[in-house]
Amino acid sequence: QAKLIPEIEYDLVFATTYFPTIKKVYLAKPMLNPVEKEMLKRTVLDDFENQTGSQAVDVAALMKIVKKHTEIKNEKALYESLSSALYGIDSEQPQGGRTLTELLEKRFIQFSDASLDWQSAIALATEPLLKANFVTEAYVAAMIENVKEMGAYIVLAPKVAVPHARPEDGVQQLGISLLHLSQPVNFNLTQEYDEEREVQLIFVLAAIDNVGHLTALKQLSQILEDDEKIAALIATKDQDQLYQKLKDEGTSN
Repeated sequence: QAKLIPEIEYDLVFATTYFPTIKKVYLAKPMLNPVEKEMLKRTVLDDFENQTGSQAVDVAALMKIVKKHTEIKNEKALYESLSSALYGIDSEQPQGGRTLTELLEKRFIQFSDASLDWQSAIALATEPLLKANFVTEAYVAAMIENVKEMGAYIVLAPKVAVPHARPEDGVQQLGISLLHLSQPVNFNLTQEYDEEREVQLIFVLAAIDNVGHLTALKQLSQILEDDEKIAALIATKDQDQLYQKLKDEGTSN
């Protein structure tokens, strides 16, 4: 039998569907991928840092301070050690060593001026991975079916969607593709309209395991949390410039 918990006994709620309460409610699907976990964590920290009197430590910002006052012999090792100490991230786990622009090759970036529905947009965004035999047609179908079943959970930031499915749904090689849309695609799948679900950047993630893509996803999550970075990518009209901007973001983090 369900028990009604007094609102004074909790501070926030994580749920898969919305329900009325005076406390903060965070909507999430039952299973989160690394990007979704990172976005949710950062949202909660941003909302509650003023109430708790503490602030979340940005490892990249901390690295810049350390570099200003001392000589670092191994930046990657220090970054992983700080991440492990602050957030419990196990630096001994294999990270794959593949950056965002190593997985998102320039040939996998497309621009489109077409007016598309969300299914066609996902299919078009996946075409470079299909042609390179990184994924199969079954993977496209699985991504679309996931959205039909669970809603627009793939819209991880304003104007940005990251469709994905399970490795066994048709992934043959680790990779990421990007579709840049001049005409926003409507991912509002319910009657409730949200302007931020008018998507102009679609990153298709094809992962072959649970760890090989984590480095790239960390870099992507840092882009997705910054509206100015998203706006700069959308404003870019050239494949070379877009790739370089993504590369610059990866090396600056």
